Amino acid sequence: MQSTSKRRGFWGGLFVLAFGSITLYCAALAQGPDRELTFTREVVSQFSIDHFEPFIANLSQWPKWHYSLSEAKAMDSSRKELSTQKLQAKMQVRLKLVPPNRPWKKFEVLLSVLEYDPGRFLHLALLEDSSGRLTTLFDRLEWKIKWIPEGSGTLIQGSLLAHTSHWRSRLFGALAQRILLNQLFYPDLIKMGNLPTS
Repeated sequence: MQSTSKRRGFWGGLFVLAFGSITLYCAALAQGPDRELTFTREVVSQFSIDHFEPFIANLSQWPKWHYSLSEAKAMDSSRKELSTQKLQAKMQVRLKLVPPNRPWKKFEVLLSVLEYDPGRFLHLALLEDSSGRLTTLFDRLEWKIKWIPEGSGTLIQGSLLAHTSHWRSRLFGALAQRILLNQLFYPDLIKMGNLPTS
């Protein structure tokens, strides 16, 4: 009986020690310096590079290759909607996102088109987030997509760069970086790679 109590005491003490160590480790990560996080994804499409440009240049086509996107609109620097919905470098784009299983959590993000080389490269950066979640967790969020000819098809490369600015993003960025950033990578490259011909 005494031996059983000692064993229980040993394992109980070991659990407390392990739990305390994990807590201290997580606290150190959360209170540590901010850092850059990166995420990349690649998809090979059977279509040639010219196939994708109509879906990229026309903002009305963006919901076809984004997760949870209901609408994309071109905006000017004063946040007014532009008459043209043709994608251009240096313009701003407002995305209306509606999670399919949680429509009450719909929100909007305003993006700046930093670079746009038609059919080759697209570089976007976050300016505003109506929910406040993204701009609280990160002070920098940038998405890049490249279209690279590969044989008769195209290699689509997507990447996300994030810079933490909150203890939650520091903690989860260290413990589960890919899971965290995967939730923020709104372009659906698999859908893009299989967009039907018109």
